[in-house]
Amino acid sequence: MRIVFVQSQNTENGDVAIENIREMACRHALPGDLWLLPEVFDTGWNLRPGERIDGSQNIVFLRQMSQEFRISIAGSFYLASEGCIHNRFYVVTADGSEYYCDKRHLFGDFELMNVAPGDSLLTFPLNGIMFRVVVCYDLRFPVWCRNNGGDYDALICISQWPSSRQQDRSLLLAARALENVSYVLNCNGLGASMVYSPDGRIDFLMPQGSDVAFYELDIERLRKFRAGHPHLRNMDKFEIKM
Repeated sequence: MRIVFVQSQNTENGDVAIENIREMACRHALPGDLWLLPEVFDTGWNLRPGERIDGSQNIVFLRQMSQEFRISIAGSFYLASEGCIHNRFYVVTADGSEYYCDKRHLFGDFELMNVAPGDSLLTFPLNGIMFRVVVCYDLRFPVWCRNNGGDYDALICISQWPSSRQQDRSLLLAARALENVSYVLNCNGLGASMVYSPDGRIDFLMPQGSDVAFYELDIERLRKFRAGHPHLRNMDKFEIKM
């Protein structure tokens, strides 16, 4: 399955960011792709307290992209909903299914003061593969990422992780892959998007300066690896209390 990583540059004009993504799709999209956009792909960290936030147009955009190019597409954005602001991950699949979750672990003054934390995990199916989702800072919390009983095959982490903490990100991605015996797909808006394989080794690093790159996720490779490394069956059982 082809995974497409998009590193849209942060901009104070969300319309420009969206048009850049559409232009990339016109050049590169293939039916059946899964396109991963970064965390807060339309604004980055440019939002300030008191600004009006209405991310509903981004849902329309994702639906249009999925229908027009016959792809699955996902990313997060700030969304005002039910009297709160959420950092919401949203995915629209090529068959028209839609799933979402909100970032659980908030980071930075804006999010801590203005954004409501998520209270549910998201695992969704696509092309016979089970995907779990975390958003940026969630990656630091292994319980939130835990693959209980082999619930998922690939962990998606979308982020805006700065280069000054790239070593932290790399170590955390490797640990999540190794402990959960799964692929970890990280689309990072600030560069160096990467994939870790189930053995905890880096499998793909987005070329420097690229705005879009491609990775083939091999589910049979995962199944063969798990057959020889059956660690998931020995994991401790627990439940997360919200």
